[in-house]
Amino acid sequence: MRWFGIGLGVGLLFLIAGYALGLFLPASYQANVSRVIDAPRSDVWAAINDYQDNPVTGRMAQKIIPLEEGGNTKVWVEDIGASQITVRDLESERNTVLRREARDSQVPMYATITIRLGDREGKTAVHVLNETRINNGTWQVPIFRLSLFFTRSLEDGLEDYLDGLEADLDSHQQDTLADKN
Repeated sequence: MRWFGIGLGVGLLFLIAGYALGLFLPASYQANVSRVIDAPRSDVWAAINDYQDNPVTGRMAQKIIPLEEGGNTKVWVEDIGASQITVRDLESERNTVLRREARDSQVPMYATITIRLGDREGKTAVHVLNETRINNGTWQVPIFRLSLFFTRSLEDGLEDYLDGLEADLDSHQQDTLADKN
């Protein structure tokens, strides 16, 4: 029983120390991911703009709720279960650059995601930059900061997003080939 108490005390000490450390970590984080996708730039652009099939939150998205669309501006909510992320297009240059803002409903956290497209030997070069800021304000902030500081979660999230984008483009190409046959 004594060893159980010591183990519990040490575990609690680590938990408190980790939480306290998270309070002093930076508020801003950044990730860059680049990939060449074997598809025309116009197809990649269309897939990026299809937020129903390719949400910013990727596989975490359980439900997509469109809010408004007009001109180059789109706003929607991605429900990820414990929270909702409101995504808004900030800048859009057709087939070239798309800049979005994503804001969490539970944690004072927001991200600016910039997607740039270019040509690379008949394929599309995709570069994604995620700039995330986690402001003070809720008990979850230190935990999120610890996660972003000590893991590759931003990079992994961008890689997952591009994986989903490629899978969507591949399935569309397969559908097109099947329609031709």
